[in-house]
Amino acid sequence: MICVSFVCHKMDEYGFGSDYREKKNIMKIDRNFVLREIAGEYIIIPTGKTALEFNGLITVNEIGMELWKMLQNEVTFDDLLKGIMEEYDVDEEVAKEDIRDFLDKLIDGGILTEDDSTESR
Repeated sequence: MICVSFVCHKMDEYGFGSDYREKKNIMKIDRNFVLREIAGEYIIIPTGKTALEFNGLITVNEIGMELWKMLQNEVTFDDLLKGIMEEYDVDEEVAKEDIRDFLDKLIDGGILTEDDSTESR
């Protein structure tokens, strides 16, 4: 199970909904966010001007950190699922649901971006 502790006060609409998992849309982490390990915790931190606008804190577990690493490159939902299935002994349906929850939280926070022009990948 992907554990995400998400405390955020910036919850606007960011342009794409839960259909990311049905299409082959390419997703990538907004470059204004970085993942740091601090005292054994993985924390997503806003940088630059985003730090002034983003009023929150996000911590993730090891699986969330692995997804974060994959999202540093342009990937699809299927790419994420394949990466987690190869790395961890987890039921595919459980993995799908956990990845969806993780991505939904990133979308809600404006951390994840999507390129609709690459649907045909």
